[in-house]
Amino acid sequence: MSLFSEAKGFLAWLVSVLWVLSYARPTSTWGVVVMVGAGRVTNVLAFFLPLKVILLAGSEGVPRYFQGFIDPEQKTAWIIWLTVAAFVSFIVTLVLERSASRAASIAGAEVAAGASEISVVKNQDAQAQAYFGRICGVAAYLLFMVVGFLVGMMLNPPVFLAVAGLLGLQFLFSWWVLRPASTTGWVDRIREFADENPRDYTKILSSTGFLVGFLVILHPFVLGDGENILIGVLSVVLLRQTLNVLPSIVGDAVSLVRSRHKVDALVFPQVHFQAPERKDRRAVRDAFRKRDREADVRELLSGSGVDVQRLAVTWADCAIRGLITFTASTELAESAGSRYFQLQVFAPQVMSRLEDEQFLFGHLPRKALNAPEVVGSFAKSSFACQLMEFGDGRGITAADWPAAQEMLLLNHWSCLPPDGLLQAFASSRGFLAKRLNGDVVARMEVAADSAADVDALATFESRLPEIQGLLNQMPVYVQNSYLNRGNLARQSHGELLVMSWSAWTLEPIGAVLPRRAPPAKLRQWVAYLREHRDDISTDYSADHLRLASFCYELERAITREKFNQGLRLVHRILKNPVVIAEFDREAGGELGSGEEKAS
Repeated sequence: MSLFSEAKGFLAWLVSVLWVLSYARPTSTWGVVVMVGAGRVTNVLAFFLPLKVILLAGSEGVPRYFQGFIDPEQKTAWIIWLTVAAFVSFIVTLVLERSASRAASIAGAEVAAGASEISVVKNQDAQAQAYFGRICGVAAYLLFMVVGFLVGMMLNPPVFLAVAGLLGLQFLFSWWVLRPASTTGWVDRIREFADENPRDYTKILSSTGFLVGFLVILHPFVLGDGENILIGVLSVVLLRQTLNVLPSIVGDAVSLVRSRHKVDALVFPQVHFQAPERKDRRAVRDAFRKRDREADVRELLSGSGVDVQRLAVTWADCAIRGLITFTASTELAESAGSRYFQLQVFAPQVMSRLEDEQFLFGHLPRKALNAPEVVGSFAKSSFACQLMEFGDGRGITAADWPAAQEMLLLNHWSCLPPDGLLQAFASSRGFLAKRLNGDVVARMEVAADSAADVDALATFESRLPEIQGLLNQMPVYVQNSYLNRGNLARQSHGELLVMSWSAWTLEPIGAVLPRRAPPAKLRQWVAYLREHRDDISTDYSADHLRLASFCYELERAITREKFNQGLRLVHRILKNPVVIAEFDREAGGELGSGEEKAS
């Protein structure tokens, strides 16, 4: 849709909204419009009158452009009254702005109350107040700008005709830049800036218009043909004030258009609220149409030496929030069989996840964590894409998941993170012992209703340093936050692939345990760890695994405000044999110190 159609459609929609509001609440609607518009007029006076006073007071006698209505004998009185008028204009401007804001809030609340017995949008009252204020503000600013230019045309026709013509040219330029065309270079950069910052873009255009108008005002005075300084000063002030509202008009108009589905649901009874498709999702549809994505993948595979005879790139529902995936199935040339790849797409707002994954595998080989190899990567519009090996192109069944989870956990536990990765994680995010601190634990106090919970929580808070010390002593591993069967694929020889590592942390071994893992299985895993990790202490046991799991789940429960679950975990942590032994050791140490002092 062109800029002409957008502008025409917005004005028609604005008139229809104002018509409904005027019918339902005429006094409130037009009262706000009048107050906002009157505030702009008094603002012009508040700027113009002080300049007029300075011109009058700084001249000997009465300047000739004042002589038509100021008697030389009344010059002092005029200076006093004009000064008072300047102060009054400034005060009236502040009062009108405050009154308009308050009236818009009251009227907006009335609109929200009358929209529906059930809230149709989130935070309905506040949003209705904001939308009502913007609608009335845009209407008032448009009227002020039109009236301001009409007055300017009568006051100083060459200046305002020149600026009006320039605004027309700027509108044509904006239409050309913003038209839906495939271009690159500076036009694309301007389009992106105008789309992301409409208010700033319009401010640049309005400032350019003011500078051009100022040069036109200055021109006759430079040539010695200027006769009336007062008209020149008034033209500067009026031009500046009228152009100043243009960025507000455009910025609020864009905001209203983006929220039109909410405004319509609040204003028009027959319109039902329906959330529109998110902008980034529309961008995905535009950038990854079937023909386009298949051409991109084919080009990438050809550049990687893969001779593809047939290729199909299909959408794949992704179990990882924020990640977009496609499955690329290929039929290789010369009957070499089929091969599968996964195209992972990262939107701008989750680009840091891709950077985190790349940082991880800058310290560890991908094979060490069952990660697939990267075939290649490319950028598409504002998205970053990487093509991964995808094994047989299928996930695993629910029946196969328990065995797969155990195998993957043991493999990941046995991989010792390098010192560089440990240091980087400690400085940026912090280990569990640091995250599970007193401030976090104190959030559960509101849910400690029974005496047992109060006592347990108090004990836990007082002994938290010892528990943190235990967590600090535990070996850590690279944990995939999305280790589930939807993120897995099986290779032809049976090995598993963990497709995405875009969300990972370093946690104590045992932070995530399979459900209902029996004690015998936990002891087997501890024995496995002793064989494959050099940092496992001799007293490390299955109770350490449980403690790591309880503490990790406690942090998650507190973060999600599942405080009852968190208190149950507190009881289990305090009963853990490792914690009890640590408390006894600390108590024994304190007792021994007391006996030594007594002796």
